[in-house]
Order: sequence, then C-alpha cells, then structure tokens
Amino acid sequence: MGSNIVLARLAINKQGQIQHTFEAIASTSTNWELTLTQLPTPVKQTLHGVEAAWLRASLNASLLDGSLNSPQLVGLDVKVNTTRSDLLPDLCSFNTAAIDISKDFFPFGEQPRFNDTFYIASQDGLAQPGAIVTLNVKLSSPPPLTVSPKDLELIWEAWTGKTWESLSTDDFKLTDGTNQFTRDGDIKFKLPPTLATVDVGVRQNTGFAFAS
Repeated sequence: MGSNIVLARLAINKQGQIQHTFEAIASTSTNWELTLTQLPTPVKQTLHGVEAAWLRASLNASLLDGSLNSPQLVGLDVKVNTTRSDLLPDLCSFNTAAIDISKDFFPFGEQPRFNDTFYIASQDGLAQPGAIVTLNVKLSSPPPLTVSPKDLELIWEAWTGKTWESLSTDDFKLTDGTNQFTRDGDIKFKLPPTLATVDVGVRQNTGFAFAS
C-alpha cells in the first residue's frame, strides 16, 4: 500500500491559507517523515469549532489499486524546533516590585538580602516546555575584583504548576557564563517538561526565578 500513496504537499501562506508549494513525497513503507522549514507565521482559523493554526494533508491521487483499503493512521507524532533571538522579557520584577527594563537596574535591589528574588517572564522564550534557553547578560559596572562562587550563590528555578523546580540538576544542563552575575556572558539551561502560569505579585505570567 505504501508504494501507491503520495503524501500531500503542505504549506501556509501569510494569510493563513493552505497552499501546495512542497514537492510531493512518495512512500515505499508504512511510515512517513516530513520536515517543513521556514514556515511563515500562520493566521489562526476555526475548523470544527477549534481555533488553531492548521496544516492540511490530502492524497494527491487516487489509490492505484481500487481494491486497496483506504490508509488509516495509527499514530501521529509532531516535533517542532524553533529558534528565536533578541527577545526582550515581557516582565521583570524584584520580589513583588516591577522593574523598568528600559534602563539599567539592580536585579536584587541596591542592598541584596538572603532570599531576595528576581523574576523574569516571557511567553515567547520561557513558556515552551523543554526549550533550550540562552540569556545574554550585560553588566553596567562589573565588580572590580573576581567574585568566588563560594561567596555568592544564585539558585535558578522554574515554576511547574506545583513547585519551583531547581534548574541546577543535570537534567536541565544549566551553565552560567556570568559567574553568578559578576561578568558579561551567557546563561544557558533547558526548561522543565511542565510549565505553568504563576502570580508573583505583579501579574500572572509564565516565567522563571532565581534567588540569592
């Protein structure tokens, strides 16, 4: 059956309409894998009462042998890889006070104390479970002396809906090129498989926090 079926071509134009722009793919087995790259941003449409960004697949031709049964899907797996850069946070706060990120700021206040917390929220960058995140940090005035990790410890966490989960375990591959916010650099980590909106006293959002 696989050699007689052709996978439809898929695309979405800028108006959110389905159009055929990809080459049809003939299958010689019962499994197909199709990779679509550089798709334009789709416009949501309502289909069967569900509003979403849709892709549509159809047979390009009838089955060659009319005696064959129609193909049936026993499973469908979708994997999405996206890369975005230069995203600004939707919101930052020090404890429960909103921070104006349009200018330089103190993430833990001018006199940091134990358990002071800096929150960052981003629907585009921090609300995708399992996403790999890179934060680029630029300091206004780096400390004049090198700071030992023994003298300064930051705990990075993400809200899962039930608890603030530490990102310091091997599962999340946290690396801190800023040496605890004491130099310019990148902070990289993987988000947990489950994320949820949380109210930190400023407004509800999906994000993460770290505390000293």
